[in-house]
Amino acid sequence: MDEIGYMPLSLQPKLLNVIEEKRFR
Repeated sequence: MDEIGYMPLSLQPKLLNVIEEKRFR
């Protein structure tokens, strides 16, 4: 979850969603 940690949710919510999906799968 390093990428999600340093990336602000409010800044890139869509990008965060993509990263989270990749992490969950």
